[in-house]
Amino acid sequence: GFGVEFDETERLVFFGNNSNVFGVRLSFAIGIILQLFIIQDHFRIKSARFWFILPIVLLISVLLAAGSRTALLCLFLILGGTILSYKGRRKFIIVFGGIVALVALYLFLRGTVVFDRLLYSVNTGDTGGRTDIWEALLPYCWENQWFGVGMTGYDLMASKAYGRIVNPHNVIIEIFAYSGFVGLYIYIFFWLRLVFRSIKLRNMNEYMPLVLLLPLMVNIFCG
Repeated sequence: GFGVEFDETERLVFFGNNSNVFGVRLSFAIGIILQLFIIQDHFRIKSARFWFILPIVLLISVLLAAGSRTALLCLFLILGGTILSYKGRRKFIIVFGGIVALVALYLFLRGTVVFDRLLYSVNTGDTGGRTDIWEALLPYCWENQWFGVGMTGYDLMASKAYGRIVNPHNVIIEIFAYSGFVGLYIYIFFWLRLVFRSIKLRNMNEYMPLVLLLPLMVNIFCG
């Protein structure tokens, strides 16, 4: 009741934050704690590091209450990425623990708001209006395909395409609209460098950059 409330769809709203943005931030917090403090044992506290599982459980419960499908997908990718990317000693323990965590998460999900929203999306193909926005914006983006229309020009373009100013919920389309193929090339080149650097760091037993790239990609395409 003080900054923390539920909206009309029973989704948690935390101090006025957008539930999707809030949920995604929680998923990254979970990924950082899991990788840095548990997998890599940053504090060198050995078996005591597993106490960090407690804040992860609490963060997951709040993430589920936020009801964000995007955040839930990010969480699954973080857990799956942790299992697949790890190549250190005792990998069996990491794989077994990850599978247990995924199964427990699935069982805990049943009956929650986010689980119902996820089922609805699967059964109906609902994307929260994202595909409608993309279909409306893309023809106008192609009219200024090389250099885009800029941030101020985007407002006018969105109003023409969709009847009002809307967030495209897709960073690729957003960059394309702002700066055309020129800006998109620079943006994609930037991300490719991050991907290759993350793979290189993984070979040096630094897993977090590669694991966190997966949920970042989800947010680029639907956030």
